[in-house]
Amino acid sequence: MAYKKLAVLTNSLYRKTLSGSINWEETALSDVYQTSLANYSLRISLDAACVRITIVNEVGSEIETFVDEDLSSEWFDEIGVDEGPYTIMKSMYEVARRRALGSEQAINDILRELDDDLPF
Repeated sequence: MAYKKLAVLTNSLYRKTLSGSINWEETALSDVYQTSLANYSLRISLDAACVRITIVNEVGSEIETFVDEDLSSEWFDEIGVDEGPYTIMKSMYEVARRRALGSEQAINDILRELDDDLPF
């Protein structure tokens, strides 16, 4: 059962993801991206109807997993977040995916090939 602390964790992870402070990487699992912290790893995936975050310990055991539907919008309101759980987690998934796959670099490289006058 999810609880309010998971909303706080999700929001913190979201902010760090957007700021680029967290490095997301591909995993062996299709469409699952992972970031590693000191003692734990976090995985994010997108299922048909929900976004899932899984906390994994140092030996690879899943110790907590939750989806956006487990989190209450009221919890996000209480911590001062205007967006709901699905919106935040879906956005975080998309950013994690782009960073893990290097899509930004790919787009820049393609644009450079197509037009030498670009400013980046």
